[in-house]
Amino acid sequence: MIRHIFYKIKKRNFSKNLVLISSRTIISQILNIILLPVITRIYLPSEYGVLTVFVAIISILSVSSSLHYNNAIPIAKNNRNAINLVALSLIIVSLFSFSLLIISVFFGPKILQSVDIRVLNNYIYFIPVAVFLIGVYSIFSQWAYRIRDYILISKTSILQSVMSNIVKIALGLIKMGPIGLILGKIINDSAGLVSLSKPLYKDVRLIKLINKKDIKIVARRFINFPLYSAPSDLIFTVSMNLPVLFLTSLFDSSVGGLFGFANGIIGMPIGLISSSFAQVFYAEIAYIGKDNPLEIKRLSMSLLKKLALFGLAPFFIIAILSPFIFSFFFGEKWAAAGSYVQILSVMYYFYFIVLPFGRILEVLEKQRNGLYLNIVRVLIILAVFAVAYYFKLNIYKTLLLFSLGSSLAYILLIFVLFRSLNSQIKKGLTKK
Repeated sequence: MIRHIFYKIKKRNFSKNLVLISSRTIISQILNIILLPVITRIYLPSEYGVLTVFVAIISILSVSSSLHYNNAIPIAKNNRNAINLVALSLIIVSLFSFSLLIISVFFGPKILQSVDIRVLNNYIYFIPVAVFLIGVYSIFSQWAYRIRDYILISKTSILQSVMSNIVKIALGLIKMGPIGLILGKIINDSAGLVSLSKPLYKDVRLIKLINKKDIKIVARRFINFPLYSAPSDLIFTVSMNLPVLFLTSLFDSSVGGLFGFANGIIGMPIGLISSSFAQVFYAEIAYIGKDNPLEIKRLSMSLLKKLALFGLAPFFIIAILSPFIFSFFFGEKWAAAGSYVQILSVMYYFYFIVLPFGRILEVLEKQRNGLYLNIVRVLIILAVFAVAYYFKLNIYKTLLLFSLGSSLAYILLIFVLFRSLNSQIKKGLTKK
C-alpha cells in the first residue's frame, strides 16, 4: 500500500518531492529512536566516546573526498558533462581513499598519538574504508538527484536505518565493543550503493560518453567547486567537530563523550529531516538554474517561513523536557547529555532552519562567499572556547556561549544568502 501511494506521486513539483523524501526519512528516524534505548543499554559511554572521535575524523576527511565535483552533477547542463563529473569524482575519491589507507598503514599510530586521539589505534583501518564508501554513495546519490529519482533515494534512507541498527545490536550483544558502533555508522552512511548505481551502470550509452578529454573539460568548467566549495565545507565540518575536541581538552573525555552523544541524538533527526529539505531544495533550484534567481528567492522565502514555524513546537519541547527524556529513555548515565541539549536548543533551532539553504551559493556559483562565511564561523567558535578557557567557565556556561555564537553564525549565513540572491536579481534586471 505504501509503495502504491509513493508511485502515485508522478507530478514532480517541490512540495510532493519534499513529502516523499521527508516521509521516508521520518520512518527511518522513528526506527532509530525506537531502537536507540536498546543500543544505549548495550554499549558503554566509553565505547560511544570512541565512536564520537571516529565520526569526527571521517566527517572531516570525507566531506571533500571528491573535491566537491560530485555536487556539480545535478547542475551540469547535459548528461555528457554530468557522467564525466561522476567519473572524475570516482577517480578522486578512489585516489584519496587509497592514500588514506597507505598513510594509515605506515604512519597511522604516530599521527593519532601526536593529536592525542589514541583511542582509534585499534580501528584506524576503518577510516579509509568509511571515507571511500561515503564518498561513492554521495556521488551516486547526486546522480539520483539529477534525474530526480526521489523514490530511489528515499528507499536507501530506510535501508540504511534498518541495516545500521541490526549491525549495532547484533555486534553489541556479542560484545564486539566499538566495532559494532563503527560498522553501524559506516552502513548508516553508505547502504544502498548498489541500488543507487543501477541507473548508471545499466545505461551503456551513458558509460560510453566517459572519456579523458571531457573529464578534463568538466574539471576546468567546475573548478570553483574544488577551489571554494571543498575548502568551505571542510572548514564548516571542522568547525562542527571542533567542540568535541575542545570540550575534551578543557574538561575531560566523559564531557566530550556526553556532548558527542547529545549532539548525535539531537542532530540525527534534525540532520536527516532538514537534509531531506536540503536535498530536494537543491535539486529544485539546480533545475531552476542560476539564470532565474527571482524564482530561487521565491522558493527560498517560502521554505524559510515554513521551517521557522515548523521548528518552533518541537524545539520548545526539547528546551523544556530534554533532561527528563534523556534520563528516562537512555538511562541515568545519559541525563547530563539531556542538560547539554537543553542549553544548545537555540543553536539547533537555527541549524534546522538554515541547513537547506547553504547550497544556494553553489547554484549561483558564488562559492567564495560560502568560504568566507565558514571562516567567520570557525573564528567565532575559536573565540568562544578562548573565552571559556581564559575565564575558566564551567561546562554549562561554555555550552551557552557556544550556542549563542553558533546561532549568530547561522543568522549571518541567511543574511548573506539573500543578499547574494538580490544581487543576482539586480544583475538580471540590468541586462534586460
